[in-house]
Amino acid sequence: MKFLNSKLTLFSLVTCTAFQLLGLSSAFAQTPAPLARDFVIFAGWKNAVPGKDLNLGANSDIKGGWVGTAGNLKTNGTTVLASPLLVKGTVDFAPATSSTANMYVGATSGSAFRTAKTFVLNGNLHVMGGVNINRNGSSITGKVFQPTGATYNGPTPTQGFGTNPQMPAIPPAPPITDFSRYPIGANDVVGSSDLMPGAYNHLNLTGGQVVTLSGTGVYVFRKMNFTGNDNTVIFDFKGNTNGFIKILVHQDAELDKIRVELRNGATPGRIYTEVQGNGSTNSDGVSAWRHINNTSGTKNGQWVGTIYVPNGNIILGFGPQNSDYQGALWAGGAIDFQSSIKFIHVPLEICEVDAEAGPTKEVSCSTKTVQLQGSSTTAGAQYSWTTADGIIDKDANTATPTVSKKGTYTLTVTSPVGCQITDQVVVTYNPCIDPGYDPDDFKTQDEVLWSEAKGVAKNGIGSFVGDQDLLI
Repeated sequence: MKFLNSKLTLFSLVTCTAFQLLGLSSAFAQTPAPLARDFVIFAGWKNAVPGKDLNLGANSDIKGGWVGTAGNLKTNGTTVLASPLLVKGTVDFAPATSSTANMYVGATSGSAFRTAKTFVLNGNLHVMGGVNINRNGSSITGKVFQPTGATYNGPTPTQGFGTNPQMPAIPPAPPITDFSRYPIGANDVVGSSDLMPGAYNHLNLTGGQVVTLSGTGVYVFRKMNFTGNDNTVIFDFKGNTNGFIKILVHQDAELDKIRVELRNGATPGRIYTEVQGNGSTNSDGVSAWRHINNTSGTKNGQWVGTIYVPNGNIILGFGPQNSDYQGALWAGGAIDFQSSIKFIHVPLEICEVDAEAGPTKEVSCSTKTVQLQGSSTTAGAQYSWTTADGIIDKDANTATPTVSKKGTYTLTVTSPVGCQITDQVVVTYNPCIDPGYDPDDFKTQDEVLWSEAKGVAKNGIGSFVGDQDLLI
């Protein structure tokens, strides 16, 4: 079995699929379906959560990765996107929205894609329904794809129109951590503290205080609550370039006016925070992750790493100052950017995935096919089998394909967030009759025939004299 739970390196058997650059480097190229870790922002992975829309407030600036929602997307002011857009529902853009990447919109009825004036798209637009774009100051440098018969009202795209719009599939949600393995600790953390990996109760900062996460590992809290100005969280990796920090919060997180520092090898790609509350313990009662911008001075609010809120909503951006994020933001419910959010995608490097290609199998003259027994303990894993010298008859994208030739078969397991690992199994061949020689060690024709004849005789069919009897 192969297992991975660490930072990935480029030249190993284990690879994390990087976020797709296709829509960024070439806006008019075909774009494959993204994986979960390709998203800088995604709202609405969990259907049971009330609300799954994505709202981008004024002065939203998003760079890298994909932006997506299983619901609708709406902007409320100037918005700058440098990310491919995947929206299952409708899109409603306020004035001064611009993008340098392709857009995919899945709503089929009415005006699925609507914009106010000064909409600028340098990319292709794929819409399954109608399009209504205010022509005043708007332009599309690319091509618009719609089904035959769908309505279009807007500026003429530079590359014209096409039918058969693409709609990449929304990837499966990232797996939810089993918090029963990470119980809450007994002690509260109140005020400035230097913490080691472990389990704590309530993390509470009340202004001008600093908490240091000292070393890589898992930090468990019941709840995180920061109030007052100029609180700081320090991520200190202690020089461990292969480590990671995970923050697991059983209830909710409310981060008023928080800043972060990265020390001794810490990077946003190896910081992961999962909050499993539904917002009921936060001040607004609905947002499991709530981050308020600084209300005074010139300092911006900050956070780093991937944030996953599988059971609730996320709200960012109250207050007059900006918030700067590096990482990714994933929610089971809705995501609401109030104002002045700058988000730069840093893909998650922490991978937890395993692969087991199963035991050796044998095909023979009587057993023409066998079923391989691949497996993985990774929730939501996807399977893919390949071979250079064998034959896969069917089910190559399942854990248990059917094969019919000896050879080496490679299993690739992909986790829902895009991490991959491989394992191999060998299938042998039994010819049923022992010819008396190694089939791969051919000599002269006479030697081969005589060896086969002796093999038949050995199995009780008779006796042969090499210079007198002929085997037919």
